[in-house]
Amino acid sequence: MPLGKANRATVLTVETQEEIVRGLRSRKQALKRCFDESNLDAKEVYSRLGVDQSQFSKILAGKAFPDPDHYFEIMEICGNEIPARYDAYHLGCELKPLLSSVEEENADLRRQLAEQQREIEIIKRFVSETQR
Repeated sequence: MPLGKANRATVLTVETQEEIVRGLRSRKQALKRCFDESNLDAKEVYSRLGVDQSQFSKILAGKAFPDPDHYFEIMEICGNEIPARYDAYHLGCELKPLLSSVEEENADLRRQLAEQQREIEIIKRFVSETQR
């Protein structure tokens, strides 16, 4: 998930986020840690979400659930994907960015090139051995 560019939040590396996630025991902790790691003021987050301070405090305390539509918005505002990584980790999956069509084509062409290079090496060895 691409994170917002005009964001003051502290952005964590994927490795740091994954390390954090391994130590969490609940979605509530994941959501709270997402906010804590952002180093943003609560007001900055809840105002961008369009909720009041009371509702935001309840969400962080686990006494209320965020609107499902806010799930991704919270991560974008906070500059990390800790809640999504928590979900993926506990499903035995990993979270990784999707490749664009150009990146997919590039990866495919690299695989094809590597295969052709292996075939050329086999042919070279064959020719070398047959000339002896």
